[in-house]
Amino acid sequence: MRNPNNPCIFCFTKKKEYLFENELAYATTDTYPVSKFHSLIIPKRCVKNYFDLTSKEILACNKLTVSYTHLRAHETKANLVCR
Repeated sequence: MRNPNNPCIFCFTKKKEYLFENELAYATTDTYPVSKFHSLIIPKRCVKNYFDLTSKEILACNKLTVSYTHLRAHETKANLVCR
């Protein structure tokens, strides 16, 4: 039986689909969003789970999260609060 996660489904994301990108991660829209601005922040290095990320990769993902939140707040003129 073929493993659907090998290769990783995120390895096929095209650069033109990136909303934001930095050296270690990128943001893209979710194919099956559950809310209006539902997006994915994905490390560029394939790892088994979040806990396998390096501290630099976690920071890179967090920076994209903040950038994307600020962009959406500006576009919607909303005050989005991270809780």
